[in-house]
Amino acid sequence: MTKSSGSDGGILLGALAGGSRGGMFYGTICDPTDETFFCKLTRFTQEVRMFLFLIMLVVVPIYYLRLYKKKRK
Repeated sequence: MTKSSGSDGGILLGALAGGSRGGMFYGTICDPTDETFFCKLTRFTQEVRMFLFLIMLVVVPIYYLRLYKKKRK
């Protein structure tokens, strides 16, 4: 059995936040009115990443609180 370092949630949140840049390359910006496939896909993936990040902001603290309470017993 391996012992968890306790930083798994932080790494996951960092990966989600760090990967949420727009465009294929950092600095690529699409106009909100641009209807090209690339810009539509970029906006869609940004929304998915934001949604996942918000879920993780709730799930990770709850997970660590439960883990903390189990260790206190």
